[in-house]
Amino acid sequence: MSMSDYSDLYKAIEVRHSTRAYNGLPLTEGHVQAIRRACAESLDLAKGARVTLVLGSAGRVFTGLAIKDVPAFLAMVGDTTNPHVEEAVGYLGEYVVLAATSIGLSTCWVSATFKSEEVAKFVNLGPAEKIFT
Repeated sequence: MSMSDYSDLYKAIEVRHSTRAYNGLPLTEGHVQAIRRACAESLDLAKGARVTLVLGSAGRVFTGLAIKDVPAFLAMVGDTTNPHVEEAVGYLGEYVVLAATSIGLSTCWVSATFKSEEVAKFVNLGPAEKIFT
């Protein structure tokens, strides 16, 4: 998917829903490549934000939550020197979530109910960066 083709994203808006139970199967290589491409997109509204796909290890991050058998998760990271960092992370994060939906994957936003110190182990944070919920 590329930014020049919004039709799949518009369709994804109509069908996207939050899912908290997954089948536990690993993502296919095609899914991984598509999500990594979406994470790498450069959005004008998302300067100072980035999203990283982390395969496996979700059990260490989401302990105690009603989210089951998660094969991967997305870490939302932003540069805190950007005065609009929350918006930037939100725009890019939602873009990647819709991209995942458009290729048949289910997603769930998790806010403030995960272990950010565990997520940080999988993401190289810059000096002014933090993990966002």
